[in-house]
Amino acid sequence: MAEEIQIRKKLVYSIFHKDKKQICDIFRNNTFEYDQVVGFLRYHKLDLFFYEIVKEDTYFNDQHLELLEMIKDQYEIVRYHMRMRKSEYAKLYQRFTKEQIRFIILKGFGLDFTVYKDRSVRKYSDIDFLVDERDLDKVRDICFSLGYIQGEYDRELKAIRPYDRNQIMMTRLYSHEISQFAKVVTDDFNSNIDINFKFSWRGYKSMYESKITFLDAYEHTEVVHDGDVILYVMDPYYNCLHLCCHFFNSCVNFLLDNEYVDGEDPAEFNFSRLNDIYETIKTKDFNFEYLKQLTEKYEVNEQVEFVFQLISYFFEIKVPVFEFNDIDLEKLNYYFSRSGEKEFWGISFITRIFESKEKLQYLKRIGF
Repeated sequence: MAEEIQIRKKLVYSIFHKDKKQICDIFRNNTFEYDQVVGFLRYHKLDLFFYEIVKEDTYFNDQHLELLEMIKDQYEIVRYHMRMRKSEYAKLYQRFTKEQIRFIILKGFGLDFTVYKDRSVRKYSDIDFLVDERDLDKVRDICFSLGYIQGEYDRELKAIRPYDRNQIMMTRLYSHEISQFAKVVTDDFNSNIDINFKFSWRGYKSMYESKITFLDAYEHTEVVHDGDVILYVMDPYYNCLHLCCHFFNSCVNFLLDNEYVDGEDPAEFNFSRLNDIYETIKTKDFNFEYLKQLTEKYEVNEQVEFVFQLISYFFEIKVPVFEFNDIDLEKLNYYFSRSGEKEFWGISFITRIFESKEKLQYLKRIGF
């Protein structure tokens, strides 16, 4: 078990650093069950990053063609979904612009155009908007007029199952967003739109009000052009803070998320999200002193330091300004209970992120 974890850790490191030679060496020196490799990579949404690195490699095409074929299908699906999302976004962009609604694109869709340069390697399931709370009624009306329903896709019915009125009301009152909008666009693609109206940088519950406002973020946006369509995204520093806080919330505040179902795997730690942050900060001219100032201004020191310790450990790099002498993963191996108490996992950090079966057994045992 320990040896297998070390191999997986080395594979993740190689993918982060796009080290094709080391990936090939790992496969030359070890025997793998393809379904387990694909399962692990898909769990952490690294399968397409892996595929992009080795898809044209002679060794992999000769010795591991079956593995490449298993991932290729997903690669084509993600490319298709990206094209469809662009089309849906264009409709929303036109209507928002017409109604003079200011907005910012958050996370996956924006990263696809900025950090990942439209390479279709980063998986995500929706388009996240941040809007001024005063525009929520207009935004909701536009989504309805374009055929969206506040609900989620039901695979059995192959239709959108609407949320009930109480669920919609509670989400609006006690979270940073309104209930998701969804629409069946084609037989093999449904579009999901998340509308956020404030940040949850300091936790999901309203008692942890974030210091940052929509106007703060909007004043620090950049414009990205894709043909006739424009995306407004936060600059690298504000985006880095947002990604760090989102990652932190996923890791430690999942029990405070209304969507979490007891006993299920919260998928709280995902390597692709960590890679998003690394790709954002790795440029030579990234100003870490300025980032540190923003971290203190918005009182998100715990969140950013939590993430940067993980980046230092798994990427094996030193993060300027945020330097850590000794990184003890077990000190980061905590979550917050529904009553807000800090609790520690009963399995090690490494086991939790590299052995999903053991983590599921643990979750069933304690039943949160």
